[in-house]
Amino acid sequence: MENGASRVSFPLATSESWSDQFQGKRKKMREWHQIVCLDQRLADLTMRKCRKGTQVLVEGRLRATLVIDGSGCDITILELSKPIRRNARNPRARKS
Repeated sequence: MENGASRVSFPLATSESWSDQFQGKRKKMREWHQIVCLDQRLADLTMRKCRKGTQVLVEGRLRATLVIDGSGCDITILELSKPIRRNARNPRARKS
C-alpha cells in the first residue's frame, strides 16, 4: 500500500453439504470468496503462516470481498500448513 503497510488478498472456499430430501443423496456446494486483509498484524500473520490448503476461520465485514481491517476482525489458523520443500541441490556438508 502507499503508506508501506502490508495488504494480503487470497481466495477462500466455503463448502456446504446437505441431504436431498427427494433423492436421498448427499449434495455439496462450494463457493469461492476473495479475502482482503488490511490490518498490518493480521496481514503479516497470514503471510507467515498460511499456504494453499491451510484451514482458517475468518471474521470480518461481508462485502463483494471480505475485508479484515482490525475493527472486531480476526484470523484463526485452524490447521498449520506443511513446511515448504526447498530444492536440495546444495545439501550442507556433514562434519566428521
